[in-house]
Amino acid sequence: MSATLVLGGTGFLGCHVSAAAFQRSLSRATLAEPHGPPVFAAGRDPQSAPRFSTPRDGVRTVPCDLSSPSAPTDLLDEIQPDSVFS
Repeated sequence: MSATLVLGGTGFLGCHVSAAAFQRSLSRATLAEPHGPPVFAAGRDPQSAPRFSTPRDGVRTVPCDLSSPSAPTDLLDEIQPDSVFS
């Protein structure tokens, strides 16, 4: 499974990057992945983020504190994405 990880994906710019990555993943949909490869938006909890930063439908959010030095490494180990946007 190929996946995309957007660090800061629930923020002002990151939510737009997440949405664009998800739209691009739809073009790579298969029978095994009808919605395309998954897109993960990592960042603050979308419920506490400003209204503009709610990720689009289809983007999976991963609430985490990116200010922690080990957070990005932990996410890479957990999700094992093919591409990362930061």
